[in-house]
Amino acid sequence: LGYACIYFVESFHKTIPWMIDTENHFKEIAMSSSEYMNKTAEGDYVFAEWTFNWKVFIGVIVVWILIYLSIFKGVESTGWVVKFLVPLPILIIIILIVRGALLEGAKEGVENYVIKWDSSKLSDPVIWTRAIGQVFFSLGLCVGVMTTYSSHNSKTKTNVAMSEKAISFSDTFIALLGGFAVYEVLGHLQHKCNLNENCTKNYYEQASMGLAFIAYPSGLATFEAPQLWGILFFGCLILLGITSAFSIAETATVFVKDCWIGLRLPK
Repeated sequence: LGYACIYFVESFHKTIPWMIDTENHFKEIAMSSSEYMNKTAEGDYVFAEWTFNWKVFIGVIVVWILIYLSIFKGVESTGWVVKFLVPLPILIIIILIVRGALLEGAKEGVENYVIKWDSSKLSDPVIWTRAIGQVFFSLGLCVGVMTTYSSHNSKTKTNVAMSEKAISFSDTFIALLGGFAVYEVLGHLQHKCNLNENCTKNYYEQASMGLAFIAYPSGLATFEAPQLWGILFFGCLILLGITSAFSIAETATVFVKDCWIGLRLPK
């Protein structure tokens, strides 16, 4: 989220810093020296050594301030925040999908997303482990989020069985929807790469940090009015991240509030 805040602010610049060289720009922000950034076989980027970056630090502080403002009145403030933060990212994703569909190579990207996949990977237990881990993380399972929010429901008017199905299917639907926005841009980048004899990249192998802050911004840089699309995309990342973060923070605060120590503290 700290990185997303930096990219969001930079998107307001007349000349966007991340447009020139997205990979080196990300490395410069993530680490003071690019030699400390290693790329894994899965296409992700990991840190070999840690250094302090004041821009990321300020971004994280801003995020925590937003989280505090979202939960400082408990369910009352969280309810109003969710009514705004949940529909808005979905709207942004739909806008990105519509814009991405107009790009050259978008069709090939969608085909790689929903049609062209390696069925032999289904026998790899590592794939299933990562998929299950993603589901647990996305739904907040074993973190206490569901238990915390369900404690505020009415004991007689709440249909738990329907609620858990609605949450699970909505989470999966939004994830699949976001995949179209991503793969349309990746297909566009791969199409441009295939036209260049000197380009040997496979953009479909990008993942995690490399996907969010290198590959996708590279695609946004080819759009008209990249400032607008940068603001929408990184703003969407921030909103999605905050909704996940404040739910986990809410779990911790409710636990403290409900235990014997919290009962003695002023509300």
